[in-house]
Amino acid sequence: MPVFERRIMVFLLNSNSREIDMSKNQDIFRAYQASLIYACLDDFTATSALHNLYGGQDGKRAQDWALATVRFIYRNLVVGLIQVSPHQPSFHEMSPEGLCELLRQNAPHLNAAVENADLWVSVLFCATPLLEELVARYHLLSWSAFSAPLNILFSNEIREMYRLRGVGFEKDVFNSDE
Repeated sequence: MPVFERRIMVFLLNSNSREIDMSKNQDIFRAYQASLIYACLDDFTATSALHNLYGGQDGKRAQDWALATVRFIYRNLVVGLIQVSPHQPSFHEMSPEGLCELLRQNAPHLNAAVENADLWVSVLFCATPLLEELVARYHLLSWSAFSAPLNILFSNEIREMYRLRGVGFEKDVFNSDE
């Protein structure tokens, strides 16, 4: 699809009539899509979320990846697309704000005083029935969809859910300066 047509399509699909610059944010939206699909297929940890964004945890932009990961987890907990695995009751009862603040404080990429990232590999997240239904509706519930191109309709619906719950991409949730 030519860039002009894609931008018109995105503009028309965005419910609050603001055009989203897909070329600027496509990597983020694609990483969100892949991680949400993965959540439906298997449990995941913070270290495996957004695994390719900014080069992941071992990339040159590991600090950006870590903050983006906290934001991803926060948005999706708030909207009810992911949850802490029911097998971890101590974390399951935490608020999204409390859990994500704990993740942010214990991210070695964001805090030089943290020597290990046990929390980042020990807390398991999984899809909620709401996410499973949404992913299935867009025919993305398969390992092959995990590496598929960005589904603009799916991405728009997810972003609208974030916006309606006050955690949209226009919000600077969990800023590293906080």
